[in-house]
Amino acid sequence: MRDQGGGAIINISSGTANPFHEGWSHHCASKAAILRLTCVEDKEHGDQGVRVTELSPGTFDTKMQVSIRASGVNPVSQLDPSAHIPERIGWRR
Repeated sequence: MRDQGGGAIINISSGTANPFHEGWSHHCASKAAILRLTCVEDKEHGDQGVRVTELSPGTFDTKMQVSIRASGVNPVSQLDPSAHIPERIGWRR
């Protein structure tokens, strides 16, 4: 990208990157890593025309959300299903 004069990189993270949620150590850690990588990459390459940003799209009503609601382990489990983006609008299979 630098050689062609710039570009943009968009990384997908999550609201669970910060603050962390009990019971999701693997998920929170991976999303926090994406967020930190995004910040560092933007700082390292932004002055060379490469913009690096992060997108946190919100929660999708997936099978993962069903298990989260059943666990009752953190505040996200208390969200009403209508608070989530319907899966059919989200990722296309």
